[in-house]
Amino acid sequence: MGLITIVLVALLIGLGIHIFIKRIKFMRLRDECGFDGPPIGFIQFLIGHMYDIVKDAIVNGPENGAYFVIKLHEKYGETFGHYFGWHFAVRTTDPVIMKEVFIKQFGNFTDRENNTYTMGYPLGESLLQIGRDGPHEYGWKEVRSITSPIFTTGKMKAMLPIMHERVVTLIDVLKSKAVDGRINVDVYDEFQALTMDVIGRTAFGVQADSLHDRNDTFYVNGRNFFNEFTIEKSWMLLVSIMVPFLGTICRPYSKLNGYQQIIAKNLTEVVTERRKRMESGWTPKGQVDLIDLLLQQDIIRQQNENKPPMHIDTIVSNCYGFLLAGYETTSTALAFTAWLLAKNPHVQEKLYAEIVEKVGNDSKARGEYDVVMKLPYLDAVFQESLRIRPPVIFFSSRTCVKETYINGFKFTPGTHVGSPVHAIHWDPNLWPNPEVFDPERFIDGKPAHEMAWVAFGVGPRHCVGQRFAEMEYKFALLELIQSFKLELTEKSDDPLQHRVNIVVLRPLNGVHLALVPRD
Repeated sequence: MGLITIVLVALLIGLGIHIFIKRIKFMRLRDECGFDGPPIGFIQFLIGHMYDIVKDAIVNGPENGAYFVIKLHEKYGETFGHYFGWHFAVRTTDPVIMKEVFIKQFGNFTDRENNTYTMGYPLGESLLQIGRDGPHEYGWKEVRSITSPIFTTGKMKAMLPIMHERVVTLIDVLKSKAVDGRINVDVYDEFQALTMDVIGRTAFGVQADSLHDRNDTFYVNGRNFFNEFTIEKSWMLLVSIMVPFLGTICRPYSKLNGYQQIIAKNLTEVVTERRKRMESGWTPKGQVDLIDLLLQQDIIRQQNENKPPMHIDTIVSNCYGFLLAGYETTSTALAFTAWLLAKNPHVQEKLYAEIVEKVGNDSKARGEYDVVMKLPYLDAVFQESLRIRPPVIFFSSRTCVKETYINGFKFTPGTHVGSPVHAIHWDPNLWPNPEVFDPERFIDGKPAHEMAWVAFGVGPRHCVGQRFAEMEYKFALLELIQSFKLELTEKSDDPLQHRVNIVVLRPLNGVHLALVPRD
């Protein structure tokens, strides 16, 4: 054996011993910080508790994936810790700890949970990922300063005509599919086409028409990305949690990244052209979209703060982030609601009665923001639907950036802290009979505790597009119930099966319903 070989073997042995010692120290972190949690065996020592999640999915099926973390809370309490590769994660449903993390001590928990496989362009600079500091000398706070103003009530009213036209088109498309006075359809698929069109027209500046054509280029590119954005197809999402540096290495060569770059390239061309036009003095008139509004807000920021324009990658990343945040989440919420109304016809008819009384056949009123957004029972259905079937369940999370103590627990930099939304929304201590769909819970006002309903997150980094999602949801549901009675069929899941896809809770087998046109 040559000297070089001996040196290399010694270095590898030394590196192995170093990693082993470092791993032992890391695995002591949970006890040192005062958290309980699931046991650590040999496999958990190597890769963390991701093994337990995968094993549970294999044994119990994907339809039970949402209940895994709930069982952990039942066993280890409101707050516990577990390991994902080289990440230590705390899960909590304790309202006191949640308020400290997301609001009172937000300065110690500014960043979201990160994954090296998704941190690159174009997602990395969006509000979904960017931390205190970004790649262009500004972070989430500065990006939020130009995105928040575009979701004001006034700006939503300006975008409403684009959205409402797509909603009316959806109803027309559904009516055209009637056979013998009924439409048997997967409403989830139809809602996905609707939300893709709305995002395309409001955030990407393209005249997407997937409601009529499922071969629409924008729809196909978007669906290719979302179909790839699963643990089964993009297994590097899982690997990068356990071995972070591999995510950075493998991301540029993945199909997921390829689909992202196609979307980003097309979007960059649109944003570049719009920015040039605005710099030459052009201002948008009539209908506006999110690109126009973002660029306008960036100009205001430049003038008020004497700062250079935000990098075009930042603008593109946030338009792209709207696609991720606004496509599957809203379509999933609408699909869950449609099933819940079909299953609970007394709720559906009460909602229909409110629509008839407050709106009737007045097509103008059905397109009025102030009319639709203030319908009390529609709002109660919206809130209760998102309580019982929240579309986003694992995104209310932060990363500790400064050591602190909360309720006797120690939080160290790098620790991930998350609050599973469904575990909170299904907690019988917060919601009596949580499995019952009952919009009356919200008729008399807000829930008993401010942390009891967190469908859009909480704190300074809650969902910036909440008003946009609510507007699309309410206008779509109003037109649907105004036009059709929803019924379960022999093809309908009952109960409706669901699965977890990364951070989203979505129907497992679509949502097959019968739509009966109302007279």
